[in-house]
Amino acid sequence: MIKVGVFGASGRVGKLLLEDLKTTLNMSVSTVYVRNELDFSIDPSILVTADMKSFLSACDVVIDFSLPEACETLLEQAIKTPKPLVIGTTGLSTHQLNLLKE
Repeated sequence: MIKVGVFGASGRVGKLLLEDLKTTLNMSVSTVYVRNELDFSIDPSILVTADMKSFLSACDVVIDFSLPEACETLLEQAIKTPKPLVIGTTGLSTHQLNLLKE
């Protein structure tokens, strides 16, 4: 089972990802990264955290649908803690795209 971390879980697409991953074979959500509390209920077995290191260590792969500034924070930490990333965030700056290449 692939443990998925959802970055940007409180957004519109993040919520859809959480729903879709409930029925995906061989994948399950293990953690979500949030700056503030979620405004919806989530399976209590899923780690909800604002700590990037805890978030990254609790998953095998990260799916990101956040804002460019938040994505930059994720990319900076992922350089230090390599993790497969699926980035769906749009509007990245040149600097953020360069971080993505690293």
